[in-house]
Amino acid sequence: MRYKYMKHFITIAFISLLFFLASCRAIIQAPPIGERTPDVLKKPTQSTLINQTVADIPKDTLLTTGESRNVKVVVQHDTKAEIPKGLLDGIFNSRKPEEIIIPKNTEVLLPVETPLRTVVPIKVTMESGAEVLLPAGTEITTTKINWYAVLFYSIVIIGLGWYYLHLRRQPEDTNSDGFVDDDKVVVGKKNIKSVKKR
Repeated sequence: MRYKYMKHFITIAFISLLFFLASCRAIIQAPPIGERTPDVLKKPTQSTLINQTVADIPKDTLLTTGESRNVKVVVQHDTKAEIPKGLLDGIFNSRKPEEIIIPKNTEVLLPVETPLRTVVPIKVTMESGAEVLLPAGTEITTTKINWYAVLFYSIVIIGLGWYYLHLRRQPEDTNSDGFVDDDKVVVGKKNIKSVKKR
């Protein structure tokens, strides 16, 4: 009867301990192979974008159109412009430019390397491979390989492989007596002589 209660107590204690251990946070954790560490740039650094990304360009930023092609734009407001006076009459002898007004929503063509200034913050899409200059003080995150973790996992994998192969190894007959040898160590032998009954 006492044995029965003791058995129930041990079972309940074991289950309670199991639930307690399952609810605890693991103290020992496997080391990560890649470690991400924060860092700050000490000087301006040129970088190349790997992925396509969207960037914010603030107001009053100076831009220049590309070197390879003209850019079509639409005038948002009635805009004053100057052209040579003789160009309108077909006569090029006048050197004084004439002022004209380009109406709103007129499509114009900007030549290569035209300087521009943003009047509102705008978003632009930067293609992969674009080069950017990161200013000093930029916070970055670098990923470094944890070679200790690589060594740890290599030792674990090699150890498990060796253990598996060691278990699969068949016992051998090393002393050629016709029987498979046990891995037991024989401490001493007793010579027993058989006595025949007469």
